[in-house]
Amino acid sequence: SSAASEVYKRQVWSFAFETLFRSVNPFGWPQIVLQCTGKDFLGRVNNVGFGCVHVPTTPGRHERHVRMFSPAPVSWMASIMEWLTGNRTEYIDVPKILASAEGREITKVKAEGVIKIIFQV
Repeated sequence: SSAASEVYKRQVWSFAFETLFRSVNPFGWPQIVLQCTGKDFLGRVNNVGFGCVHVPTTPGRHERHVRMFSPAPVSWMASIMEWLTGNRTEYIDVPKILASAEGREITKVKAEGVIKIIFQV
Protein backbone atom coordinates (compact mmCIF):
# COMPACT_ATOMS: atom_id res chain seq x y z
CA SER A 1 0.00 0.00 0.00
CA SER A 2 1.15 3.53 -0.67
CA ALA A 3 1.94 6.09 1.99
CA ALA A 4 -0.51 8.58 0.44
CA SER A 5 -3.47 6.21 0.89
CA GLU A 6 -2.66 5.73 4.56
CA VAL A 7 -2.61 9.45 5.34
CA TYR A 8 -6.33 9.95 4.70
CA LYS A 9 -8.27 7.46 6.76
CA ARG A 10 -11.90 7.07 5.85
CA GLN A 11 -14.54 6.35 8.46
CA VAL A 12 -18.18 5.85 7.63
CA TRP A 13 -20.97 6.18 10.17
CA SER A 14 -24.27 5.23 8.66
CA PHE A 15 -27.14 5.74 11.05
CA ALA A 16 -30.54 7.30 10.89
CA PHE A 17 -31.73 9.94 13.29
CA GLU A 18 -34.97 11.77 13.74
CA THR A 19 -35.34 15.40 14.63
CA LEU A 20 -38.07 17.56 15.99
CA PHE A 21 -37.76 21.29 15.30
CA ARG A 22 -39.15 23.62 17.92
CA SER A 23 -37.91 27.09 18.72
CA VAL A 24 -39.07 30.60 19.52
CA ASN A 25 -36.43 31.96 17.12
CA PRO A 26 -35.66 29.68 14.16
CA PHE A 27 -32.73 31.80 12.92
CA GLY A 28 -29.67 29.69 12.12
CA TRP A 29 -31.09 26.26 12.80
CA PRO A 30 -31.08 23.31 12.39
CA GLN A 31 -27.37 22.68 12.79
CA ILE A 32 -25.10 19.78 13.64
CA VAL A 33 -22.16 20.67 15.87
CA LEU A 34 -19.16 18.33 15.54
CA GLN A 35 -16.51 17.82 18.20
CA CYS A 36 -13.69 15.37 17.43
CA THR A 37 -11.37 13.97 20.07
CA GLY A 38 -8.09 12.09 19.86
CA LYS A 39 -5.24 10.86 22.01
CA ASP A 40 -1.85 12.50 22.25
CA PHE A 41 1.46 10.62 22.49
CA LEU A 42 0.92 10.04 26.23
CA GLY A 43 -2.58 8.62 25.78
CA ARG A 44 -4.44 11.67 27.07
CA VAL A 45 -7.75 12.48 25.36
CA ASN A 46 -7.91 15.98 23.88
CA ASN A 47 -10.28 17.85 21.62
CA VAL A 48 -8.80 17.78 18.14
CA GLY A 49 -11.29 19.77 16.12
CA PHE A 50 -14.65 21.49 16.03
CA GLY A 51 -17.06 22.35 13.25
CA CYS A 52 -20.72 22.98 12.50
CA VAL A 53 -22.99 22.76 9.49
CA HIS A 54 -26.61 23.58 8.74
CA VAL A 55 -28.84 20.56 8.22
CA PRO A 56 -30.80 20.74 4.96
CA THR A 57 -34.57 20.85 5.39
CA THR A 58 -35.53 20.09 1.78
CA PRO A 59 -35.99 16.49 0.60
CA GLY A 60 -33.20 14.81 -1.34
CA ARG A 61 -29.51 13.99 -1.09
CA HIS A 62 -27.29 16.79 0.18
CA GLU A 63 -23.50 16.77 0.53
CA ARG A 64 -21.84 19.18 2.94
CA HIS A 65 -18.17 19.75 3.74
CA VAL A 66 -17.46 20.83 7.31
CA ARG A 67 -14.20 22.69 7.82
CA MET A 68 -12.82 21.58 11.15
CA PHE A 69 -10.78 23.91 13.33
CA SER A 70 -9.42 24.12 16.84
CA PRO A 71 -8.68 27.08 19.10
CA ALA A 72 -5.05 28.16 18.90
CA PRO A 73 -2.96 29.47 21.79
CA VAL A 74 -2.82 33.26 21.88
CA SER A 75 0.91 33.53 22.64
CA TRP A 76 4.14 31.57 22.31
CA MET A 77 4.19 31.12 26.10
CA ALA A 78 0.72 29.56 26.01
CA SER A 79 1.96 27.24 23.22
CA ILE A 80 4.84 26.05 25.39
CA MET A 81 2.55 25.49 28.39
CA GLU A 82 0.11 23.61 26.17
CA TRP A 83 2.88 21.34 24.95
CA LEU A 84 4.31 20.75 28.46
CA THR A 85 1.02 20.05 30.23
CA GLY A 86 -0.87 18.38 27.38
CA ASN A 87 -3.88 20.62 28.01
CA ARG A 88 -4.90 22.11 24.68
CA THR A 89 -6.70 25.42 24.37
CA GLU A 90 -10.43 24.67 24.55
CA TYR A 91 -13.81 26.35 24.35
CA ILE A 92 -15.93 26.42 27.50
CA ASP A 93 -19.42 25.97 26.01
CA VAL A 94 -18.80 24.27 22.65
CA PRO A 95 -22.36 24.01 21.21
CA LYS A 96 -23.26 27.57 22.14
CA ILE A 97 -20.07 29.09 20.76
CA LEU A 98 -20.10 27.10 17.53
CA ALA A 99 -23.80 27.29 16.73
CA SER A 100 -23.91 31.06 17.14
CA ALA A 101 -21.48 33.30 15.33
CA GLU A 102 -21.41 35.71 18.24
CA GLY A 103 -17.87 36.28 19.54
CA ARG A 104 -16.17 33.84 17.17
CA GLU A 105 -14.43 36.59 15.22
CA ILE A 106 -12.08 37.30 18.14
CA THR A 107 -11.06 33.65 18.60
CA LYS A 108 -7.72 32.60 17.15
CA VAL A 109 -8.09 29.22 15.41
CA LYS A 110 -6.10 26.84 13.25
CA ALA A 111 -7.43 24.58 10.49
CA GLU A 112 -7.63 20.86 11.27
CA GLY A 113 -9.17 19.34 8.14
CA VAL A 114 -12.49 18.68 6.44
CA ILE A 115 -15.31 16.23 7.16
CA LYS A 116 -17.78 15.31 4.43
CA ILE A 117 -21.36 14.67 5.53
CA ILE A 118 -24.03 13.28 3.22
CA PHE A 119 -27.65 13.89 4.24
CA GLN A 120 -30.53 11.90 2.79
CA VAL A 121 -33.62 13.88 3.81
